[in-house]
Amino acid sequence: MDIERKGAESSQTQAIRASAEEAADPRVDLAVQRTELALDRTQLAWVRTAFTLITAGFAIDKGGDALHEARVLAGTNWLSTSHFGGISLAGAATVFLLIASVAYFRQSRDLARLKGTEPPWLPPALLISLLVIVLGGTLSILLLAWS
Repeated sequence: MDIERKGAESSQTQAIRASAEEAADPRVDLAVQRTELALDRTQLAWVRTAFTLITAGFAIDKGGDALHEARVLAGTNWLSTSHFGGISLAGAATVFLLIASVAYFRQSRDLARLKGTEPPWLPPALLISLLVIVLGGTLSILLLAWS
């Protein structure tokens, strides 16, 4: 008897769910799509900013190295090396992008659950983020090795 009641309840629940899905406003689907696109745009803006900061860190390191050599020749150098600025900028940008990528992955997964779909294993914006994180980490290690 309990099995029949549970079967009737589940079919009734499925019927209610089906009628609710048919009556759902299509604007909700559009709102979810806009939210997904906004989430992707935000992540790609983080990628663009981090890539710029990593490149700036590399340029600062090389420019600081040239200035340091000129100061050594002139005898007015204050520091023994000039790599700290470039390394810290590239490393900080990499860490910030890593934090933003974790947040993006969580929000993307939550949004997929809200839509009732399977969350993507690796969203495209996250793949690009991971590539820039690897690039930033590699450049930071190379800057440390050159010092």
